[in-house]
Amino acid sequence: MNIWMNNKQCLLKKKVADFAAEHIATRPDLHTLKEFPAGLWEEMGSEGLLGIGIPEDFGGSGGDYLSIAVAGKALSEAGNNLGCSLTWMIHQIIARFFLLDHGSDAQHVQYLPDMARGKITGCIAVSEPEGGGHPKYLKTTAERDGSVFLITGEKTFLTNAPIADVFIVFAVVGVEQSRKRFGAFIVPRTSPGLSLAEPLDFGFLHPCPHGGIVLNRCPVSADAVLGRPASAYEDMALPFREVEDTLMMGPLTGGIRAQLNHLIRLMRDQALPVGDELVSRLGEIESMLGALEILAYDAAAMLENTDHPQLVPLLIFCRTVASQVQERLRDLVQTAAIKQDTLYELMTNDLVSTLRIAANISAIKQKKLGRALLT
Repeated sequence: MNIWMNNKQCLLKKKVADFAAEHIATRPDLHTLKEFPAGLWEEMGSEGLLGIGIPEDFGGSGGDYLSIAVAGKALSEAGNNLGCSLTWMIHQIIARFFLLDHGSDAQHVQYLPDMARGKITGCIAVSEPEGGGHPKYLKTTAERDGSVFLITGEKTFLTNAPIADVFIVFAVVGVEQSRKRFGAFIVPRTSPGLSLAEPLDFGFLHPCPHGGIVLNRCPVSADAVLGRPASAYEDMALPFREVEDTLMMGPLTGGIRAQLNHLIRLMRDQALPVGDELVSRLGEIESMLGALEILAYDAAAMLENTDHPQLVPLLIFCRTVASQVQERLRDLVQTAAIKQDTLYELMTNDLVSTLRIAANISAIKQKKLGRALLT
């Protein structure tokens, strides 16, 4: 794997793996916690793991998207917990993609140093109760009132909402030729008119927390606008989906690697007979996973370029192969009569459930590729 990584990234991989093995893998309780432990987050910040994509001038490591993917894979593989990696990854994306790429100089100074240290973390607030994240159905509005915007609406299914210090809220700021125009606003948790909804428990990916917010004429100043004032959806919300899917390939492949490693330990502990068929099945799984690991790094490297037409088909293929790996592992467990333990069941539940998220969107993109061949 080192053919993709420079020396700095190799050292980063080891540093993250060592941290995860000591502070995450040793805590089986994390799989049942509904909120990310504050102490673990502070330890991540102290070790410099929360500012990997933040420039050194702001206290970060100055890494690129590949560095984030490398660290994410190591975190899941050595930590045996995909939920921790998701909370960590959303923090990285907010710092690197939203604030660094789209924020002003003043916003960089205000937020990035604290994000690098783990003093604050953020939450992306796009989805709403009735329409999900589709722009046609989003209803949250931001009305100009003198020198401030008053934001009103409700957001839900938000990753990291219960622990967030700031929310990047997408709201309708106007209508142009029957098309809604959106702004993105950095809204502190302590803002008047902002209240947290009850936390959500999806039954997987613990301890990554989810929840929602309600905004009732919540005032934010004009300097809280992130990016172009009326182009936030096309500039940030749409690309965010690909950035998230791409960078989560690191933790996802790391999680599958941890799952496979644990299954091998179970087989050895149970002294199961190993015949040619079992060896062949394991070899097939290893080849599929090895290819996924290569593609995860390739996809992350593509994000450094603004034009990457190969990324969408690559992500669709990776999702398909990752799902097939879960099918192969399930068949292997049944055929070899391997007795699963709690940890293996929890890791499998996290991975299978994660692959179901946004599967319909992936299917739509796949159909779009097919139609393009016929036009």
